[in-house]
Amino acid sequence: SPGTYALANHPDGNAATPYYGMRADGLRTGNANDTYTFDFEAPGAAMFTDITDNGGGNYSIRIYGQAFGGRDIGGTYDAVESGMVSIDFTYAVATQVPGDDDFWVTGPDMTNNGTIAFISGALAGEAYALTDKSNGSYSFRLGDEDNDAGHRGHDGISGWGWMNHGP
Repeated sequence: SPGTYALANHPDGNAATPYYGMRADGLRTGNANDTYTFDFEAPGAAMFTDITDNGGGNYSIRIYGQAFGGRDIGGTYDAVESGMVSIDFTYAVATQVPGDDDFWVTGPDMTNNGTIAFISGALAGEAYALTDKSNGSYSFRLGDEDNDAGHRGHDGISGWGWMNHGP
């Protein structure tokens, strides 16, 4: 339903510390082996999503706020490559999944965008562009799957998808 909702970490993001709500491998380096994660539940973090009904069966989904994170070095964050970040990303056109109550974004790749910017720590001032990337069917989905059993067994609503980013 349209409205503003507080976000928590992704169910898969709670498998091992540091926990996260967003993952962007290679964010600063371009090396997919460098894992960068961002904790939506860290002290000082506050992440939200706005779902707006634009009429005609079209919705926009904006994900925004502050999270803590950086380069995940196995159980913790790198002391230099971490800090608070500001995230702001908008999916301009989302629709309901046919036969379901989930929303998804099925448009062409790189038509939705946003930024992630470090606002504290040694990396303060660094910002990276974000664009959506499809898995072949969709770039983002928000809901509890076709069977209403939850994404990967999570009892609740989840958002999952793929993005491209800098450097």
